[in-house]
Amino acid sequence: MADVIDRFASEGHGTAVVIETLQDVLAKRQLAYDRDPDPAEDSIDEPSNAWPAADRPRPDQKG
Repeated sequence: MADVIDRFASEGHGTAVVIETLQDVLAKRQLAYDRDPDPAEDSIDEPSNAWPAADRPRPDQKG
């Protein structure tokens, strides 16, 4: 963590700003993790064709 702070601080970002940004990113990551610990395990739903025009051919298609 110190290396990340030093790297961005040496590129002109203030140390305090880098730390605040990291805290913000970590807080958001924690919220996301609390909601869904492993999104890769979620099932993927197939897209729905249950919308009104799904059964009608497009104007450029012959139906």
